[in-house]
Amino acid sequence: MEILKLLLNNSDTIIIGMLTCYLYDKIKNHSNGNKSDL
Repeated sequence: MEILKLLLNNSDTIIIGMLTCYLYDKIKNHSNGNKSDL
């Protein structure tokens, strides 16, 4: 159960990190006027 909890916590962190990076990229590209795809 502890391993499952760790995996769930890590997956949450990874997902949040990916979302943050994605949103940051979108905002940065929008403010710069760049249209670069990931």
